[in-house]
Amino acid sequence: MNEKTKLPKSLDEIYKSINSYGYYQLFFLITIQWSSITAAGNMAAGFFSLGGLIPTYICSDEDYEFELDAKQIRNDSSAACLMIRNCSNLTTKNAWYSMYEEFGWVCESDLLRTTIATLMPFVSFLSLSVSGHLTDYFGRKWLMVFGFTVDLLCDFGKAFTPNFEVYIILNVIGALAGTVHVGATFSLTVESVHSKYRLIQGFGFQFSLGFMLAGLSCYLTGNWRTHLLVMNFLSIPVLLMMLKLEESPRFLIQQKKYDQAAAAINRIARFNRRSHIQYTPDDLREIQLAAPGKKQESTKKYTFIDLFSNWRLTSYAISQIVTGFTMNVVNGVMFFNIQDLAGNPFLNIALMGALRLWTPFAGVALENGAKNFGRKKLLVISQGIVAFCFIAMFSIALADLSDSLRIFGTAAALIGYALETGLVWIVYKLYTTELFPTVIRTIALNTFSSTSLFGSMLSPQLVYLKTYWSPAPFSGAAISSGLSVLLAALLLPETQFVALPDTIAEATKREELPIEDDDKESQDNIKPLYAKDVEQNESLLVD
Repeated sequence: MNEKTKLPKSLDEIYKSINSYGYYQLFFLITIQWSSITAAGNMAAGFFSLGGLIPTYICSDEDYEFELDAKQIRNDSSAACLMIRNCSNLTTKNAWYSMYEEFGWVCESDLLRTTIATLMPFVSFLSLSVSGHLTDYFGRKWLMVFGFTVDLLCDFGKAFTPNFEVYIILNVIGALAGTVHVGATFSLTVESVHSKYRLIQGFGFQFSLGFMLAGLSCYLTGNWRTHLLVMNFLSIPVLLMMLKLEESPRFLIQQKKYDQAAAAINRIARFNRRSHIQYTPDDLREIQLAAPGKKQESTKKYTFIDLFSNWRLTSYAISQIVTGFTMNVVNGVMFFNIQDLAGNPFLNIALMGALRLWTPFAGVALENGAKNFGRKKLLVISQGIVAFCFIAMFSIALADLSDSLRIFGTAAALIGYALETGLVWIVYKLYTTELFPTVIRTIALNTFSSTSLFGSMLSPQLVYLKTYWSPAPFSGAAISSGLSVLLAALLLPETQFVALPDTIAEATKREELPIEDDDKESQDNIKPLYAKDVEQNESLLVD
């Protein structure tokens, strides 16, 4: 007698049959985490962060001696420039050989670099405005590979740049490619795993290990060029690993490329040691036609306007825009202000990573062990703590307390940063992928990444304003994080253990999309037509 079987009703059931979290998903996680490690190393050495560290200038002329540290130079850069130019026997004492020292920025206006840092997000904005549409039209995998390759070549080029002008050109090209890579990668990540494991896969984008390695590399190499070479040599294997990944089956099904979708799923099955399970294009065609709205929506071309097609989606978008803005403000305030924090800048960079190490484990534990602690509570509570931390740092800066007390403010800011970039970031990204359907998922990711760039544009100006009002950077972080908490609490629904919507019709009826999970049935009991035919033929042969 044949074992009772049934056809899959959704991609989650398909993933369950070929192993909800198998070798393929683990390989995917390692690939993304490896790419994030090297990305963090490049980010840490940027011209407006560690690359811009100001050395201490020491003049040892016979009748003209002085020692100017970073704080004195920032307070009166014009006078510092004049003193340095009039010194014949000048030496420096530095944490490492930075771009600031090599390119002689002590005699250039800080406003110039602040303006460049503010304008750079416009480059990413231009890329994001089209890359989300390209990814939802043409696919995730090859845009991911293309973006990563171009970004890697640009980062290598920066290590050999002859001047700052060429460095900025490479930065612009890398920013254009990098935004394409990140948007495509995140969509591919969450669409290539069972819905119950989206949070685990999302944590592959953590920069914790990357910042720890970056702090160590900066200390050991002692030179910004050498550091970039080391970090980007580590990236080369990632490109080869990306080529092994499959295109998103969800995307292929939405594009009616059933043959390619079936082939991708069957290769994932073989990777997961379930080669006896094979799906056909007919299986996947039935899945697409089963849900309401799929027939009508499968051929439509979408734009960012569809993110606001009804009030429910609009309310989600408003909250996500503010949270994304907040994340970039917090990130910019910390990185662009790194030399003003108490303690060693390399140690602080490493701590930015180390303090985030626990966040993936906490997120996964909450995901699997606390049924009443879903996405919404995780976002509201973690963002609330971030707001409290930056209010504390703002208060200390406002009171202009002593350096010994500023250590407590620095600790609060580091904790706030760790939560913002660890827990808030992942739940924000997951919320976007879970609230918005497959047909506009990457458009949503890239649209909100675009609007979050306004935070990147604002943060350099907040850092520049500290010359006139020292608490300025931390005031921006405190206000925006508080607003993010309020909007999330009022507007966002819970999406934990809710199946990914594929169409706008499904996205507006979230409560009707529970994940299929009948624990009484084994994974092998959910089988495609091909597997049923094989079993029936084998049964006939035995008889």
